[in-house]
Amino acid sequence: MEIKIEKLDTHRSQSVVTRADRVTLRVAGFGPSQPLPHDLAHYVVEKELALRRGFWGSVADGAVFPGMTVLEGRQRPHARERSEALCKANSRTLSDVETFVGLMVELARNNVPATSPHAAKMVARCVTPSKDSEIRPVTTASLERLNASLTAMVRRWSEVPIGDALTIRW
Repeated sequence: MEIKIEKLDTHRSQSVVTRADRVTLRVAGFGPSQPLPHDLAHYVVEKELALRRGFWGSVADGAVFPGMTVLEGRQRPHARERSEALCKANSRTLSDVETFVGLMVELARNNVPATSPHAAKMVARCVTPSKDSEIRPVTTASLERLNASLTAMVRRWSEVPIGDALTIRW
């Protein structure tokens, strides 16, 4: 799946996604786009933690969340039912990853490394894995990789001119 995160201005972004089934969707930006957009943080966190049932994995599999718009392409028969079933099946992971991404964005916004003792305590409180969630306890090594990836993505995003986009692949 191709994801284009578009920098609309200094404070807003949106994502335009083309799935493998050739359906193109617009995902309205959520929250401020600095130091990086929320959806881009989702990408980094979900990739680093190898999550397949988070936001982007669910979209790739056919989920269409509220606020998303189909721009082009023909959805498969029963697409709405499939989307609802995916959202239900992935609900615990989606909820857990949403909380975790919010924490990571807040740490980045405040220039707090994800590897700091303060961040590690917050992560431990935030991530409470369950059998219904794909998220597992976050190790020091995974926090280090995540911190490095988030830092690199913040740098990449800062180099994107207003009106342009950062293209990534899921």
